Amino acid sequence: IKDKAKVGKLDYFLFLIEWYRNRYKNGPAELQDEMNAEAAILERSVFEKFKYIFSKLDSEIKPLASSHAILLSHLVRSADPELSKKAADYLIKNFEFLGKSKIKKGDTNQIIETIDSLLGKPELISEDKVRVAFAELIKKGSLDFMQICTIIGWLFTLRPNSKNLAKIFISSFLRTHGLPYGKMVQSWGHNAEPGEITEDGKKEKFTKEEAGKSLAMIIVKNLLWINALEIKQKGSPQFLHDNYGISNFGRFSIQTWIDQYNEREKQGPYGLVVASRNDWNSSSYNDEIFETYENLRKQVQPSHSLRVIEVSSLPKLARSMSKLKRKYQEMPEFVIWSGHSSDKEFFLGPGKHRKRNYKYAIKKLDFEGEAAERISKYLKMFPPTTVMISDSCGNGTEENLPAIAAKAMGVKFIYPKGKTSVQDFGAQRDPEGNLSFDVKYNWDVEAGVAEGKPVAG
Repeated sequence: IKDKAKVGKLDYFLFLIEWYRNRYKNGPAELQDEMNAEAAILERSVFEKFKYIFSKLDSEIKPLASSHAILLSHLVRSADPELSKKAADYLIKNFEFLGKSKIKKGDTNQIIETIDSLLGKPELISEDKVRVAFAELIKKGSLDFMQICTIIGWLFTLRPNSKNLAKIFISSFLRTHGLPYGKMVQSWGHNAEPGEITEDGKKEKFTKEEAGKSLAMIIVKNLLWINALEIKQKGSPQFLHDNYGISNFGRFSIQTWIDQYNEREKQGPYGLVVASRNDWNSSSYNDEIFETYENLRKQVQPSHSLRVIEVSSLPKLARSMSKLKRKYQEMPEFVIWSGHSSDKEFFLGPGKHRKRNYKYAIKKLDFEGEAAERISKYLKMFPPTTVMISDSCGNGTEENLPAIAAKAMGVKFIYPKGKTSVQDFGAQRDPEGNLSFDVKYNWDVEAGVAEGKPVAG
């Protein structure tokens, strides 16, 4: 209230309305009723103050400014049924006018607020009517695809009234391109899991709000990437999903996927990125990590292809490796393990399954005793010249997971001696086309190297 002179009148009124509504949201019922009554008085006053602007919708075929439409969205939520009805009527009319011209990028939030507030009042308007009105905006070309994806992403993750409408759009879009709605959305959700995790004795929190915002971004990016891939190479998203397990298209560049699709039958040397489906805090969608892998693609081409597989469990990893060997007649010359890990395990699947199902992580124990015997044929798949690189957390001990794996597999393993990610893979080619790696990790974390003796057989 002290700073009201520094903000616009609308922002000030919206702040007051939300303050009254939420002050005693979890408090005693009598205080909630008192605050709701105060909010209703304020809402009626605000409506009357701006009525002259809203009433223009009765005579002008012209939508409201975004700020006034957002104010109406707040008034639709009023506990005063008469006021709520008036605000909803104006908002519906404004929604119809929006379809008569291109919607500015800055007005995207107006659409989100309008849809969510109307769907929160089923007694005033049905979900079908709102869905049809939104479909009309899309059909008339009032929204570009980026705006559509942004609206859908936010409605799905952060607007509880509107999740069903967003589901319908996402499901229809994915199925049009031969992709399964359930598996795709579940995979995206594994990249934004709220909660707390302890790594190296330190606790990291990822709040529900942070996870919601991250998931909205992930949905938007994947919808945009799938659409762009369909335009460039029709059918490529379905092929990459069916053959390489890819659901998180937004983690890597569009060119990475186009190259992988175009070189799907190409024989010859290649490198492999094993992308863990589990990324509880969305770090794999970080712009810097995205650029690191884009630089890797440029470093290894044209002498080597770069292929990505996405896996969520040990059985799926084993099947993918076997499939690659059958398809390309040889194993990759280098393998990058991209995901979260500790010194004891590399996480593949959803975090909530880590402790109760061994399949969702690669553990040190997998390379010892009877467990090693069971997977010995997979350990022997890789020639001793294979270079493996950990793009996940590690520590400097001689008994960490990369060191144990290197010994068991008879390969070279480059890993970080601390919690970090790869800054630059430093791939270099000699005149004969052989690759070597000078890996640099972020935050000046030193790179460790473990080398195992060739495995018999």
